[in-house]
Amino acid sequence: SDIVSGHFACFNGDIVSSLNVSEMLNQHISMQTKGTLALWEVEDPTRFGIVGIDSNNRINQFKEKPKQSEIFSNLINAGSYILEDDIFDRMPDGKHSLEREIFPKMAEEGVLGGFPFEGYFIDAGTPSSWKTAVSRCILERRFIKGTIQGNSWVESGSVKANNSMIKSGCEVYGKVSDSTLLTGSKVMNGAIVDGCLIGEGSVIGSNAIISDVIVDHGVVVPEGHIQSGGVI
Repeated sequence: SDIVSGHFACFNGDIVSSLNVSEMLNQHISMQTKGTLALWEVEDPTRFGIVGIDSNNRINQFKEKPKQSEIFSNLINAGSYILEDDIFDRMPDGKHSLEREIFPKMAEEGVLGGFPFEGYFIDAGTPSSWKTAVSRCILERRFIKGTIQGNSWVESGSVKANNSMIKSGCEVYGKVSDSTLLTGSKVMNGAIVDGCLIGEGSVIGSNAIISDVIVDHGVVVPEGHIQSGGVI
């Protein structure tokens, strides 16, 4: 989150997009809404919050993760918002959901604007879309620290990998491609890691071969282990 010209801006860490924040802010100010949501059109909106908008881009309906029978729009909430600070007065104490409890009511009141944008939207909530998002961020240099080494992003130090995201403190002695290594993880000699997400502090044992696998934090994958898909 950040403050944009006196307004509160929230950007979901689970998405990568080509959103033009300046244009979105200009619309928010001109419409004088309490909040403006970035919107994107998808074929299957059941994994997202869907919105209905009028001809003036004012949101008049909002439904989080609708069933097939509840779909009234293919425009989804793209996870980036500009909000006036008095929206916090609408929030109840304790754990709650903006998308399920706040936005539907605001849509009924007509105090939300929608900002459909062009370009691309990548939801990073699945393993395959996460890999696509990482590749896009590397390609477009969407980072504020770290360096590009070959075709991978490396947070610190020097690590050899292919089209991958490597956080600080990682050690790679095997082969890593199309993968994400979180802080302090290690890939030992002869190991092959392809299309995987490796948790913090995990160790991939020598000569292990894993592809399209999610490895939890602090896991030691045994030497010679072979696995395609799933979790460890």
